[in-house]
Amino acid sequence: MKRHIFGLLLCTAACLLSACSVTKRLGGGEENLLQSSSLKRKDLVLFGTFEQDGNTADGTEPLCWMVLEVQKDRALLLCRDVLSAMPFHDAYEEITWKDCSLRAYLNGSFADNAFSDQERERILTVSNQNPPNPGMESHGCGVTEDRVFLLSLEEASASMRTEEEHYVIGAADASRYAQILHLETDGEGDENPGRACWWTRTSGSDQYAAAFVERDGSIYPAGAQVTHETYCGIRPAVWVRLE
Repeated sequence: MKRHIFGLLLCTAACLLSACSVTKRLGGGEENLLQSSSLKRKDLVLFGTFEQDGNTADGTEPLCWMVLEVQKDRALLLCRDVLSAMPFHDAYEEITWKDCSLRAYLNGSFADNAFSDQERERILTVSNQNPPNPGMESHGCGVTEDRVFLLSLEEASASMRTEEEHYVIGAADASRYAQILHLETDGEGDENPGRACWWTRTSGSDQYAAAFVERDGSIYPAGAQVTHETYCGIRPAVWVRLE
């Protein structure tokens, strides 16, 4: 298994639109990014592993994350790519983030398998607010305690402050693994080749839908049906502890 040495690995700004290439190892006896004052918004870092190239024989690949926010003692990371095709919920019924199957997966088997024991110690359990979707008939679900989560509609909007950031942050490539699972992407002749939609944790037009971010980085508040298996994919987020 290609499990990298524990720690976050800083990537170049140039890899925002390409492979996440490492230019400096930060951790494993060298400078630790989790103690580094140089960490800043829109940096790319490696943390954890997940199957991404569709070749399970060669093991999992390092997960590349974009830094969305840096506070004194913690940082918010959003996975750079859309990792997998997966429904928001596995049954067509009224549902919220609190009880959906995708939340159970992210906080369960994903968190358990994508990170080492040391990495999981760095992931903070946070109290996430889940307000209603403005202008829609759906409702929120109160506060949830999450280790791994999806951005809310409000958080996604706040993270993309300019038109450029809608493209750099919001528009995300689908992994090869996600494409093998038939996640829908734009083709080579389209405006955003290889890009895929990704779920937020906010309900859509009603409780049978969840809001998502489009392939061009724009936000679609009305959302898609929660059981749709291939239209939207997962782009996890985590808060990690800084020291």
